[in-house]
Amino acid sequence: MKKILTILFMVLSTTILAFTNTQEINGVKYTFDFKEAPKRAVSISQFTTEIMLKLGLADQMIGTAFLEEEIYPSVAASYKKVPVLAEKWPSLEQLLAKNPDFVTGWEVAFKKGVDSKMLHRSKINMFVPKSSISFDADLDTLFEDYRMFGKIFQKEKEVEKYITSEKARVEKIKKDVKNKEEFTYFLYDSGTDKAFTVFEGFTTNLLKLVHGKNILSGKGVQKTWGETSWEAVIAEDPDYFIIVDYSVGIREETDSDSKIEAIKANPKLKNLKAVKNNKFIRVKLAEICPGIRNVDFFERVSKEVYKIHG
Repeated sequence: MKKILTILFMVLSTTILAFTNTQEINGVKYTFDFKEAPKRAVSISQFTTEIMLKLGLADQMIGTAFLEEEIYPSVAASYKKVPVLAEKWPSLEQLLAKNPDFVTGWEVAFKKGVDSKMLHRSKINMFVPKSSISFDADLDTLFEDYRMFGKIFQKEKEVEKYITSEKARVEKIKKDVKNKEEFTYFLYDSGTDKAFTVFEGFTTNLLKLVHGKNILSGKGVQKTWGETSWEAVIAEDPDYFIIVDYSVGIREETDSDSKIEAIKANPKLKNLKAVKNNKFIRVKLAEICPGIRNVDFFERVSKEVYKIHG
């Protein structure tokens, strides 16, 4: 009788833990059936790799790909335990050869990298964090993504504990900057004749928490990232330039020092407040995109802009 009850409990537990998740990826709606926690997961984007490692999922991962910059120190040891499948995106053949049961990453990774339709046909579950695709995404959206990882991998208690600690840090930072004045910024990623920058979405909403106002937000441009003219930047005269630094990584872009030198040498920009006052904040792309670096970035920006210590 005891044995029968044990078996029934196990069956019922599995039934309770199983769930389906419907998500649109690159315009196609899929329904994924999570009958058990993945045991052979693959992350094909750095931000999802770092999230999974931070949430303690390394033992359930069989591969990573597309390291855009140095791995974050807090997950570096765990990263070494997981095989790297490709410098950029693995081919479909490379991926299928590893027999994965779950794949996650940027939405673009399922278009330019591994075709989501082919993975679905192979009955491989996928997840693209909402914080990376939603126009209205913010830190709460990211925390919900963490919860989804927790649900998928049956680590909900552990994930909730991490979220609670991150929220406490955020609240402290918000308290520290509560009475500080708003600062305006222009985020410069790349470009010469035009500048590639951020308009709306996660990055813009993220910086609002420390009273940062994107000079291009609310201007009717329905994009997250895109190009703008230098004239648009000059017209707004931001307090700060936030410079994306790709000095180490697969993208091989110009580093932040070179970008700052080019801005200072541009006669059109020399009279801007940020340029005259040498107000440049260097950031890594992973700090301002969804992921485990965001709260650390908050702390750093509050210190650089408001001279808050501690």
